[in-house]
Amino acid sequence: MKGLVNVIKPPNMTSHDVVGYLRRLFHEKRIGHSGTLDPMATGVLNIYIGTATKLIPYHHSPYKKYRAEMLLGKTSDTLDIWGEVHDADSEIDVTTSEIKEVLASFLGISEQIPPMYSAIKKDGKKLYELARKGIEIKRESRTIDIKHIELFEIIDNRIIFDIICSRGTYVRSLIDDIGNALNSSAIMTNLIRLENEYFLIEEAFTLEEIEKMYLENNFIFLIPIRDILKDVDEYELSQSEYKKFSTGIPIEIKTEKPLLKIIYDNRLVGIGKYENMQFEIKKRFLSED
Repeated sequence: MKGLVNVIKPPNMTSHDVVGYLRRLFHEKRIGHSGTLDPMATGVLNIYIGTATKLIPYHHSPYKKYRAEMLLGKTSDTLDIWGEVHDADSEIDVTTSEIKEVLASFLGISEQIPPMYSAIKKDGKKLYELARKGIEIKRESRTIDIKHIELFEIIDNRIIFDIICSRGTYVRSLIDDIGNALNSSAIMTNLIRLENEYFLIEEAFTLEEIEKMYLENNFIFLIPIRDILKDVDEYELSQSEYKKFSTGIPIEIKTEKPLLKIIYDNRLVGIGKYENMQFEIKKRFLSED
């Protein structure tokens, strides 16, 4: 079994938990994921099965899309509803136009300091491990890029918005900054990933749906290995080129594309990269396993 499963991760499960669930279901040791989601976050999680795991290093779109919900007037040590929450503002007076204006002010490239409750490591220790001991240390800022941010809905003191942001952006920290910009405070109360690596939530399946289809021998949920790198161009090998390729003999491919899928007989047989002024084969998929 090989390919990609576009999973809707449920709350209260880590990304690793989802991998373990499917490993037991499929009886397949070679399973991995890309784009870790926090345990309480939900939405699109890409799971790679069998030889498809070789594609994980090449399958990273620079941006991800989320729908986030924030609650005004609260603070939290984790910057979200799942931490130690405190009331901060008794009166909240912001208009829809003010909210839209503040959201728009976060568009573009900026610097963001990661929260203490994160899996970033410092001297071999994860930051959240230090935070749980009451230790706070200085963190280096990261460059983030907000390509799109738009108000979706306002319900009382809850603001729901859609955002397309660069990898490594902490939406919790962004929401904390948005609350400050509104002369209030805010914590994240929900986060749904709508798109990851070009796969949409509308195309994804729940774990329950996947298990039911698998037990019925219906593999509609499995995306073929050739279709995983949607945005990558293909190069079709001739029969003579494939003979060389399959025995490890170098073949000349004239291209300056940063990444190419190598195709033969309507299947993916390799991945190549253009770097250091030349094109090199990085992965080969020569078996049908």
